[in-house]
Amino acid sequence: MEKEIKRTIVSVGLLIAFLVLFQACHEKQLVTSPPEISEVTVFTSKLSVTSPERWETWYMERTYEIRWKPTKEVRFVKMELVRKLKPKLTIIPSIQNTGYFKWTIPTTIYPSRHYRIKITDLENPEIVNYSDEFTIKEL
Repeated sequence: MEKEIKRTIVSVGLLIAFLVLFQACHEKQLVTSPPEISEVTVFTSKLSVTSPERWETWYMERTYEIRWKPTKEVRFVKMELVRKLKPKLTIIPSIQNTGYFKWTIPTTIYPSRHYRIKITDLENPEIVNYSDEFTIKEL
């Protein structure tokens, strides 16, 4: 009986250790950058994109406000639409870092649920940030 209790305790301990490790790995995957992004890329809250939000759906021919948190350190940014982290469209090549930009989605965009907005500091192109993935659909 004593051996069974010890074996059960060890089994429960291993299960708990596995769950803790699994949770830590899962959380790490949620906050790390996708593997396709270059190692020299510097993610910074200076360009933290707040809109579009994760899993949001935007429609072609409609106007939406892209939003990010502006700071005084970044003067001008470039905005691009990327799908699966590959550039698809330059939304605007240069804009003052005001924290918002109204964009009308063209009908030439391929419908997909794997889009992100990429914002790059024009004075330091290594400083970039991406929005969460969102969807673009036809009306």
